[in-house]
Amino acid sequence: SSSGRCQPPRATIQPFHQRWTAMFACCCGDDRPEPSSMVESIAASSEKPQCGPASTQPTANGRNATTFTARLARLSLEHSLGARLEAFGPGHSVFVLAVSPERNTAFGQYNASADDSQKVRAGDYIVAINGKGTLTEMRELLTTCCTLDITVKRAQVFQVIVQKQGRPLGMAIKCSPSSTALSVQSVDDAGTLASVAGTKPIMGDRIVAVNGIAGKADLLLEELMARDKLEITVSRC
Repeated sequence: SSSGRCQPPRATIQPFHQRWTAMFACCCGDDRPEPSSMVESIAASSEKPQCGPASTQPTANGRNATTFTARLARLSLEHSLGARLEAFGPGHSVFVLAVSPERNTAFGQYNASADDSQKVRAGDYIVAINGKGTLTEMRELLTTCCTLDITVKRAQVFQVIVQKQGRPLGMAIKCSPSSTALSVQSVDDAGTLASVAGTKPIMGDRIVAVNGIAGKADLLLEELMARDKLEITVSRC
């Protein structure tokens, strides 16, 4: 149909564990299994619901490279999106962890024909899908729709230098073992970070590198815990 919505059977999102650390008073605390917010791959039953004509092509529009809209198209839910997406709060955006270059995926096909300024890439934020902007709505659309008009926003990236001097940072984070970033859940006004001059992390930001280390959330967390002097690279939607 023109709406791009596939009918049941519905796709599923793979589960993962979320890990918490409270104000860095200790290392990662208890593992808490929760419903998944990580879209790593889309799987459906053996039935193949069709969504629109096979000739549907990916398109993009946008006035600049900061925010743009991309149309992703796949023939059925069995066709891979070709991206790893992190969709948990706080905030109302989906964080792009990785994008496949394979042209037989929805993201790969779109990127192959898009201008460089409008290619979707790791570190971007998806702020709306088919006009819907809440995490619940976007997760639903990712698993039930074959045509997706995604509004993409480039990240604002900045660095914060802080000396802990034996004190807690005063920041609660959330992460998963397969993530590439740490999600900032809250910042304590009485913590070390609060006393840093200039721009500092706030709730909803993501830490993407610490002291030049990047790529795995667990490594970022270890570096935050182990070092007194920290150069933290922060991503903001």
